[in-house]
Amino acid sequence: MTSIGDNMAAEFLPITAIKFGGCLLTDKAAYKKVDRNKIVELGQELSALIARGVVKTDRTVIIFGGGSYGNMVPKRYNLVPRTHSTNTKDLSRMSLSQVELATEVIDAWRECGVPLQYFHFPSLLLNISSDDVYKYRLNTVPISLSLTAGLMPVLMGDLIVGGDGSTSIVSSDVVPILLSNSLALARNIYVTNVPGVMTPLDGVQKTIPRLHKSSLGAMEHAWYSAVGDLTGGMKLKVDCSLELSRRGITTEIIDGTVKGSLEALLVQNDVLGTTVVGELPIVRDEALRSSTMPARLENHFSAALG
Repeated sequence: MTSIGDNMAAEFLPITAIKFGGCLLTDKAAYKKVDRNKIVELGQELSALIARGVVKTDRTVIIFGGGSYGNMVPKRYNLVPRTHSTNTKDLSRMSLSQVELATEVIDAWRECGVPLQYFHFPSLLLNISSDDVYKYRLNTVPISLSLTAGLMPVLMGDLIVGGDGSTSIVSSDVVPILLSNSLALARNIYVTNVPGVMTPLDGVQKTIPRLHKSSLGAMEHAWYSAVGDLTGGMKLKVDCSLELSRRGITTEIIDGTVKGSLEALLVQNDVLGTTVVGELPIVRDEALRSSTMPARLENHFSAALG
């Protein structure tokens, strides 16, 4: 039998995290309703990429968003924040609902030939004492062992209970950051239901193909005050992507509603969305220049790109 020490090489290999949004796996507007057709489509695409050697099962961690399971259950049972109306016996419902969704997807992907091993995310947490969720640490030994065996680990965000009985939810979008605290994460991919980060200005919705952390300061007010794609889930993805960029990790946010978008990214390097990078490009990215891009936004990018 191989020892744990023999398998720790996985901690030093470059790892890719691929997060499939709950908006793709489920109908977010319904209560615990999966989109089986989309799940199978994604499983078949992933299986084909594995067969071609594009996706390495010993170098890839899979993350599922909770979708209608992760969003609806806490609301229905008043789990977050925990109040006098929260029944203690209901606190397990969040984790159980995540397991339900994971089971649906993993079973479907197993039929497609995708090797996966599910891990209960809260059980891997080593330290949640920090007020900064980005500093939470995971026990990645089981993850490394799974990778060494060629089983892609599956993680999901979940509800966690603090020592004082308070509750909070760690989003699946944050999981790549926690992985990077212990593993050699080299790349992060958010597979969403929108074509990347969009401009919410002047009524124009246009994908920003390349984003750098210095762009945020100039555009923060516009992004976070406007009603557009950066509200809600996309805002958190941008925050997490920028945090990863500070660690030298590139994130791609792609449109998973387009069939073959993951293959286009991994095979043709065709990003159907937004790339968030850790360093300014040396050559000005002319893709940012567009007659349909709002003038104010273009000026922000001009300043950011120098």
